[in-house]
Amino acid sequence: MSQEALLKSSDPMVTLKMIDSIQGLGIGHHLEDEINVQLRRICDWDPSNDLFATSLQFRLLRHNGWSTSS
Repeated sequence: MSQEALLKSSDPMVTLKMIDSIQGLGIGHHLEDEINVQLRRICDWDPSNDLFATSLQFRLLRHNGWSTSS
């Protein structure tokens, strides 16, 4: 997985899954800037009809220091 793949992802759910995988592998610190760019973009995304997407978005935003309402 490259920096370009993370930055070019246009589907918010795919992006969230990529970030989750990257951080799960313990290599998130290598792509911290790219992850923050994508989280900034996804912060306003509303996955209200999908419980998994909502919970993943909430967890990743909170894990990376973003404030979110519950």
